[in-house]
Amino acid sequence: MTTIHSWHGQLRVKPAQSLILFICWWILSWVLGSILITRIGIETTMSVRLATIVQDIVMFVLPTLMTMLLIAQRPMRTMNADQAPALSVGLFGIITLVVSIPWMNSLVLWNENLHFPESLSSLEQILRNAENNAEILVNTIIGGTDISDLVISILIIGVLTGISEELFFRGGLQSILVRSTGNIHAAIWLTAFVFSAVHMQFFGFFPRLLMGAFFGYLLYWSNSLWLPVLVHALNNSIVVTLTWLGTRGYSEALLFENFGIDWQWCLASAVLTALSVWRLIRFSNRMKRRYKY
Repeated sequence: MTTIHSWHGQLRVKPAQSLILFICWWILSWVLGSILITRIGIETTMSVRLATIVQDIVMFVLPTLMTMLLIAQRPMRTMNADQAPALSVGLFGIITLVVSIPWMNSLVLWNENLHFPESLSSLEQILRNAENNAEILVNTIIGGTDISDLVISILIIGVLTGISEELFFRGGLQSILVRSTGNIHAAIWLTAFVFSAVHMQFFGFFPRLLMGAFFGYLLYWSNSLWLPVLVHALNNSIVVTLTWLGTRGYSEALLFENFGIDWQWCLASAVLTALSVWRLIRFSNRMKRRYKY
């Protein structure tokens, strides 16, 4: 079993109790957030933007901070949010994201084209409707073709969502699961599963699962929550920008979204991604030997 050495930080309660408390705060926050979003409504672009901000802050940031303030003697240290990542690790984290785009696009296409057996056709329709509704919400947040719409969308979907979701999933849930399971890899993949499942988009489940695991390993390799925050925000911002360009009639953006369907590009992307991850691990091991985490 692989034990963790960089997720230190004393807890005031047992790991299992920390997990229960975290879940309880999450449920309470979701109830509160749902009430607030219902009052706000999602009929207009402004209301959808405001509802998204409320969701990020109330449903993700609030339960994490409340839990950590109660269970941790050093909350920022426990979430690995008290230091910036090393420049080399941060650079290769971004490079890995960029070079992985072609083969990730092929995985997205494969997941989108999965079909259930005939006996489950009604369930498949429900799930596809959920996918369509999620896409409509994103398009509503973007709102239009003005540059101000792009900036606002990047701030909400890119920056705020990147911070709030990484704070919740990697800073909160993963750090608690590391202590509960004693196994970093189990904690990373369990968190990634929850991360993908919470989005409730089955036809994007597997790419999001891998992306969640990647964010989890970025935290492990860098010992800093801010690297997965940065890469998550960058990933979301790229998607927002391509969607916005599509609304302005730039067909090149749609071509970029489908970049990597050709198997040669997928193979090259997979090789480059593997090499970049290998460098990340090498940088990480060197830093851990140097600083003796």
